[in-house]
Amino acid sequence: SVDKKNVSELTLPEAREIGATLTGNGIGLSALGSPMGKVDITVDFDKYLDAVKHMCELSNILGTDKIRMFSFFNAYNERNRVIEYLSEMVEVAAGFGVYLCHENEKGIFGDTPERTRQLLDALPQLGGIFDPANFIQCGQDTLEAWKCWLPMSTICTSRTRCPTDRWCLPERVWAMCLPSYGPIWKRAAAPSLW
Repeated sequence: SVDKKNVSELTLPEAREIGATLTGNGIGLSALGSPMGKVDITVDFDKYLDAVKHMCELSNILGTDKIRMFSFFNAYNERNRVIEYLSEMVEVAAGFGVYLCHENEKGIFGDTPERTRQLLDALPQLGGIFDPANFIQCGQDTLEAWKCWLPMSTICTSRTRCPTDRWCLPERVWAMCLPSYGPIWKRAAAPSLW
């Protein structure tokens, strides 16, 4: 957010001003942290595509080609519809030269490693964002999740949660809390996870 305003609510002129400020200070964005897909699966999807296009326009203005997104609430039994919607969203984004990256999140279709992998397998043009804290919130084994789809990941978040208390910890605790990740990371040789 910028000045307590979610990035998705920025107008194009506001985004241009923010983009100029970032560029003027030598700051670039690796991805936009949008709330795209954090809506109920029953959303009016045709209308929702306008919001997707707006986020893509903002991405272009702010100088990044990646947008974080999610896979809809109340959608556990809606696999085919989720994939259909995400496929359309990916196609729209591609028209703007933008790459959508799905992040696991509690309560959405892709909140377990298995369902996230279903999405990434069905949509090879969709990136993956591995968030261990969100897997822990869902009672998932993050090391198994890591093994399941690290090679398909585009970004990995740096905040983390310790499995014993489920609270966010500083990123430097990552190595102490989850020491088994390092060797897997090196074997995967993923290009741009941090």
